[in-house]
Amino acid sequence: MATSKWINFREAQGLAEELLWAGIPVSQRRPVLASLLWHALQGGIAVTGQRWERVGDYGQRQSIYDDDCEEEQDIWKRRLIDLIYRRVANLGIGTAKFDHYDLQTGSFEVQYTARQKDGRNYHFVVVGMQFDRDDLVRCLGGYGATGTSLALVKNAEPPTPGLELKRLSNAWHVWIAELVHQIHVQGIPDGIGSQGQGELIKAIADALAERGIESLSRTTVQPVVQAVLDRLRPAEN
Repeated sequence: MATSKWINFREAQGLAEELLWAGIPVSQRRPVLASLLWHALQGGIAVTGQRWERVGDYGQRQSIYDDDCEEEQDIWKRRLIDLIYRRVANLGIGTAKFDHYDLQTGSFEVQYTARQKDGRNYHFVVVGMQFDRDDLVRCLGGYGATGTSLALVKNAEPPTPGLELKRLSNAWHVWIAELVHQIHVQGIPDGIGSQGQGELIKAIADALAERGIESLSRTTVQPVVQAVLDRLRPAEN
């Protein structure tokens, strides 16, 4: 999946904004970082960094790659990305504490206590987080019939099927961005199962309508909203 075409934290946010909010006035655009991190957390966008470290009990720092197997490396990275995402999306980070938090350079240092009985403390550092550019475009960009990102190709004139696919893709990007914004502002709806699903879908549709944008149909977005609620609610409990 990854192609090693890495771009830094600031460049990734700029590209994500271009893809998600193409054609929308700057004054009406909303932050894209939560959406970007969510895709990284789900494995859709590969992530690397100039340096990833775990800090030992005695302040000894070591790369997470020194002793850990590949599966453990992914666990450490996903845990750190999850904490950053939850703070950006205002979902709460529990007992975690950020000693360093820089959204411009993508550098973070965080400590948190595990939920296990032993209550072990974990201390992670990432310097210069980077995102795979091609993964980012695949997740957030529209596609023509050949799979080329239309958002990045000037004067592209794809055939009719490509135009339709791009239209649908952009509709999803705007809708997902609004979904992230609603959860960021209002929090996760209370309840279990499908409770709160209808209210969240309506809030998104109303917010898009205020901007003159037609929302996707209720039946189309219901599975996505339910998947998001199922994913976030266990993490909150």
